[in-house]
Amino acid sequence: MITRILTAKEAAAMTRETLEEELMAQIERISTAISRAASNGKYEIDLHEYLDTPIREYLQNQGYTLRDWREYNDEYVTINWRNS
Repeated sequence: MITRILTAKEAAAMTRETLEEELMAQIERISTAISRAASNGKYEIDLHEYLDTPIREYLQNQGYTLRDWREYNDEYVTINWRNS
C-alpha cells in the first residue's frame, strides 16, 4: 500500500500557517506583558526569549525600542516605550 505524502506546495502552505500562528501567539504574550507593565507604571519589560525578525520589525514599527543582552548563556531582550 502506498501512503500519500504532502506535496511540496501543501507542506509549504502548512509551514507558513504554523509560523504565522506561532508569531501571533508570541505577539499576544508580548502584548499582555506590555499591558501589565504599563498598568503598573513601568516603561519596559525584559523577556527571556529570542524574538524573530518579523516580531522585532513589528514592535519597532509600533514605536518600541529593543535592546538585546546576554547573561551567561541566556538571551534576553528589553522592550522599552519610555521615549515614545
